[in-house]
Amino acid sequence: MILRVLFDGLWEGASVIAIAFLVNRCVPQRNATTRYAVWFATLLALLVVPVLTVLSNAGALLLAVVQPHAAVAEHTWKISLLPGQPLMHGAAVFFAPALRWIPALWLLGAGVCLGRLGASLVRIGRLRKGATPSQTADDVLISADIAIPIAVGFRKPAIIIPRHLFETLAAADLDRIIAHERAHLRRHDVPGNLVQRLIEAILFFNPWVYFAGRNLALEREAACDDWAVRRTGDAGEYAAFLATLARRICTTRAPLATPSALGSRHELVERIERLAGSAPHGLTVNYYTIGEPLCFLYC
Repeated sequence: MILRVLFDGLWEGASVIAIAFLVNRCVPQRNATTRYAVWFATLLALLVVPVLTVLSNAGALLLAVVQPHAAVAEHTWKISLLPGQPLMHGAAVFFAPALRWIPALWLLGAGVCLGRLGASLVRIGRLRKGATPSQTADDVLISADIAIPIAVGFRKPAIIIPRHLFETLAAADLDRIIAHERAHLRRHDVPGNLVQRLIEAILFFNPWVYFAGRNLALEREAACDDWAVRRTGDAGEYAAFLATLARRICTTRAPLATPSALGSRHELVERIERLAGSAPHGLTVNYYTIGEPLCFLYC
């Protein structure tokens, strides 16, 4: 059963991704919240659909529907393997032992990924325990042990700001960071990110999971950008601030279990261009001011 679920998830995942892509083509680029919901549902479907297919035997029923039938027995379609029977038998004998190892390899890989996720949760717990409260707000903490602002917590959500940013940023820029991170808390992105990471750990071998996860993280950050812009001012100024901040911390990696996610240069440019396009008079993005190497501030 496990083997069928693993293999069915590959070809069924392609269909699920195609449907999600077509649905999001109908959703405006500015509606990041809806696009995020589509990709989150897609990620859940990548896990659930193969399991339901196997448990309900839907795959076998689908094959039975498309299989041609005839009223007369002699007109029934058959696959003749007489010339290749020895070859097919030899291949089956060769691959059968290897197939037995696939569930074991999957368990090993999933265990390693889940172990990394658990270690990240422990690290975040230690960061929060060692952080000090700020005078800005009750849910804002300051820590010298992290370089990227993050949103943490399930029962008591909070924002952890790096001490060097808290002490050096202008008040307006600090408000932008807090507004973005507070959007993660109000959208419940912390538990949502945990669900995403759990699915990625369980289906670590499935490339469609990472494709959906990348788009999910991008729309999540876009939704929080929009939330922050509505509360702090101009989208163009926010985009410029994002580029400057990314240049300062571009070598830093965010903890795995936070709503932050690793990204690429293309993702950062896409995020800034999206904000620039929503500015009242537009914004010219000077990529040379962003810096090298460039990273995506998924915080």
